[in-house]
Amino acid sequence: MEDSIHSRVLYTNLQLDNASEMIDKGQFEESYKLCLYLKELLEEVHDLTEPSFSYAFFRLAGLFIDLGNRNFNLESSHIGLEIIESNSFENCLTRDSYTTA
Repeated sequence: MEDSIHSRVLYTNLQLDNASEMIDKGQFEESYKLCLYLKELLEEVHDLTEPSFSYAFFRLAGLFIDLGNRNFNLESSHIGLEIIESNSFENCLTRDSYTTA
């Protein structure tokens, strides 16, 4: 992976941790703004072949959905669902990558 892409994904993962902590503290608006910024950053990188990118994007989707639920923010939930439904994870998730009991 190219250094600048790797740096952005690393930075994004650190900031996703911060956004998650903000949600835990009830700082929903601040977390939402940070998540919107991180979404833009990841969309610039958009390397679907890189698993670390897909993982960061998936984490971001979860935070948007969490924000939507915890702060009654329908737009946030919608963004999270759009990310999940965007087929951004086809290259790293296959039927063989999960099992059912």
